Amino acid sequence: MPKELTNNPKKQVQNQVQKQVDLIHGSPMMVVIAIAGGGGQALGWLLGTPGASKTVLEAIVPYNEKAMEDFIGYPPSTYVSRSTAIDMAQCAFKKAMHLRKTHVPVIGLACTTTIVTAVPKFGEHRCFVAVWDETGVTTYGVKLVGGSRDRGGEENVVSRIILHGLAHSCGVEQDVPLGLFDEERLDVRHMDHAAPLRRLIEAAQI
Repeated sequence: MPKELTNNPKKQVQNQVQKQVDLIHGSPMMVVIAIAGGGGQALGWLLGTPGASKTVLEAIVPYNEKAMEDFIGYPPSTYVSRSTAIDMAQCAFKKAMHLRKTHVPVIGLACTTTIVTAVPKFGEHRCFVAVWDETGVTTYGVKLVGGSRDRGGEENVVSRIILHGLAHSCGVEQDVPLGLFDEERLDVRHMDHAAPLRRLIEAAQI
């Protein structure tokens, strides 16, 4: 490989993303993905790589308020929050259970975020990703430093976090730098499903 490519940080990250996506597509896990506010680049990475049909059952983009309400079944008090991401992921998981043709493992992955837009924002720029599987739900949250990136820069970070959560759920160890600044901390939390809910999920698989 030419030296100018190996010393190009942007090219290195692109190569790492491609390798991560290839490994995700090589795993047996299938997913329904729901994104709102950002994260479309992650869909591009996944769908633009051969083997996407082995991984992605459906991609849902409930972009405006009514679409979000229709998707999760209620108007959330805060559209960009950890709890909303969890509810989105649960709905995505239910859809994945319905769409799969065999007893392959499935997850529901959701992202809700507020990032740079054409209209100046005065609130926080933040992102929440949730991954719901048969045993529990894992969430990833981060507050971005406003004014430090353009739309493309924040979109790229959000999309890397989505891939990070998906890769972890697929058992893929290959990771990609998230591109966070030192003052930006990824807050990762996991919660196991309560026993009654796990029994319902297991019963649905019989």
